[in-house]
Amino acid sequence: MRQRSHDSELDRFCGRCGAPTELAIPPHDHIERAVCSCCGFIRYQGPRLLVLAVIFAENRMLMMRRGRAPYAGSWALPGGYVESGETPEAATIREVREETALVLSPEHLIPFGTLSVPAMNQVHCLFIARLERCSPISPHPPESLEARWCLRSELKEQSLWQPAYEFDMDLIYSCGTSDRFDFYQRTADWMRVITDGTKIRQVWLRQ
Repeated sequence: MRQRSHDSELDRFCGRCGAPTELAIPPHDHIERAVCSCCGFIRYQGPRLLVLAVIFAENRMLMMRRGRAPYAGSWALPGGYVESGETPEAATIREVREETALVLSPEHLIPFGTLSVPAMNQVHCLFIARLERCSPISPHPPESLEARWCLRSELKEQSLWQPAYEFDMDLIYSCGTSDRFDFYQRTADWMRVITDGTKIRQVWLRQ
C-alpha cells in the first residue's frame, strides 16, 4: 500500500525558495512527499517529538489538570513538545517548570518509555524521576489549571486524559515508589513493559 507523508500547511510551499509544491513520489522512495515545483527541494517530514514526566515523591505522583485541548480539564502528566535545538531532557525540565513550577535537574531523569502515535505523527519520550520529598508546586494557567501530588487512592481513572487508559497505573505507582527499573514500549498495536532485567510483560495487544 502506498504511504503518504503527514499533511501540513508547511507542505504547500517550498521551505527553500517559497514556490508552490506538488505531491509526488521521489525516485527510490515509496512515500508521496511535497516536492518544490521550482527548485526540486523535497520536504521530508518526520514525526513530532514530545516528552512526558512521571515524577514521584513520598509515594505520590505529580499530576496537572490540563487547561488546553486536547483533553482540557483532565488530569495528565506534565509534558509537551521538544523545541528545535532542544534535547528531550531539557524539554522535560522546561515543561515541568512551566506547568507546575517544579524545578528538576537532568540527573533526576531516568528513561521510562517510548510511545509511538503514528495517527497523530508523534513520538513521546517518557522520563521518570524519584524525589525525596513533595516540593511546593503551582499551576500555570492556561496551560495547567491545577497541580497536585496524588496518592494512588486519590487518582480516579475517569478523570485522567485518554492516553492513560492504556497504562497500568498500579504498575506505574509500584515502579515509581520502588527502586525497580521498568521501561514501557507502546506502538499503535501493542504495549509492553520490560522489567526485572529482561522480563517482558505484554500490557495489551490490538487484535
